[in-house]
Amino acid sequence: MKNLKKAGREILKIIIWFFILSLLITACMHEISPRHTVFLLVDVLMFYFGLSIFQQKNSYCFGLVALMGIICSIFFIRYLTPTAIKVWEVDTYLSFAFAISNLLLLSVAWRKYLLAKRIIAAILLLLIAIPFLISWGYYFSEHAWLGADAVMAIMQTNVNEALSYVADRTSSVMYIVLGFFVVVWTALVFTVKYVKLKPGKLPYSIAVLVFALLNIVLVFRTRDNFLTSVYAETRNYQANYDEFAREKEARRQNLVNSKLKFSDRKGIYVLVIGESENRTRMSAYGYGLDTTPWLKSMKTDPRMLLFTNAYSCHVQTVPVLTYALTAKNQYNNLSVENQASILDMAEAAGYETVWLSNQVKYGSWGTPVTVIANEANQQIWINSHTGNTLDTNYYDGEMLKHLGDIRLSDKMLIVIHLMGSHISYDGRYPKRLISFLLKARVANMIIVSCILIIFFNI
Repeated sequence: MKNLKKAGREILKIIIWFFILSLLITACMHEISPRHTVFLLVDVLMFYFGLSIFQQKNSYCFGLVALMGIICSIFFIRYLTPTAIKVWEVDTYLSFAFAISNLLLLSVAWRKYLLAKRIIAAILLLLIAIPFLISWGYYFSEHAWLGADAVMAIMQTNVNEALSYVADRTSSVMYIVLGFFVVVWTALVFTVKYVKLKPGKLPYSIAVLVFALLNIVLVFRTRDNFLTSVYAETRNYQANYDEFAREKEARRQNLVNSKLKFSDRKGIYVLVIGESENRTRMSAYGYGLDTTPWLKSMKTDPRMLLFTNAYSCHVQTVPVLTYALTAKNQYNNLSVENQASILDMAEAAGYETVWLSNQVKYGSWGTPVTVIANEANQQIWINSHTGNTLDTNYYDGEMLKHLGDIRLSDKMLIVIHLMGSHISYDGRYPKRLISFLLKARVANMIIVSCILIIFFNI
């Protein structure tokens, strides 16, 4: 009879906590998803299950609170940014965070030796914290929720550029959040000695195994949430880029089979691609300081065409260049891997194509920009760096020395890809030219010099 009453009290507690948790989330989100509140009921049941297998209940509760504090900290980012979030996303993510926390606690609780427990805890906690540190770092730099485009940009940068970017965008609040993560991480590492499973025989061991399996199932059922979707979208993003490389020959064949008629007009055309330029800081577009004097002076020249509504088609380098150099753009629904590039079109029209670049050629992410560049008949890469980097040993002026390496003909398209003004800006120009850089004349001088030398050598 006593056991029956005790079981009844426990069931009542579970029901009460389930309703409290459901009402709290409903009140915060102003909506309810009955289907997904089942996850909350499972969380409450699993919590009481966990209390029965861990030796010290307080240590188990502290570990859960600390871990979920880290994992659920990104709720604040979603609240602070104009990104919509539904109540079912909250329910799903809470259960995901709860199951991950349980599995982390289990992974250190079964270890008997304190040193092993702390090493395992330190490694696992660091791995778990990385996506949340990245999310918070991105929020403080961009005041936005981390998306697939941002992850691609992060993966395509290098340590030096990342450090320069962080130094340029760092605030005191960011250090406070980082300090919070470090304090929680340290506290958890040093308190794992209190996280222990109750000693028991076979039935108890089976209970622990069941608890672990149930949490694994819960992780699997809640794996599609607003955090993991970012990385799923990134995989799809990269898969599309890989497909772009595989479809290279198909694109060329499509052009061969097409009925497009190309002009026999001869000439040398030069396309210069800069980096990290913004027309809101160019005097040719009305900026107060005289930052682009040559371009401004050429505005009235009848031979000059200045696009008055020029703007980027994306916010990240790779999509910008992919869209700019292919038939894909932000307005159509075409698959980028099937679209011909400007080099494909030029070669189909009988032009010799050249790609002269101060960018890295072989990166750890094979972006479409490199794939497009590899389609050129002549390729000159002065940047010897490899890997996931945007660094270079040369200033853009170095490319002037390599114009003589181009095998000239009377029908050519030459693409010159600058390193441009990538952070850190002052490292992109010689010290003796810094005064010119302040007036923004260097980029214009390079462009004019390239064109003059090319035509002079014809």
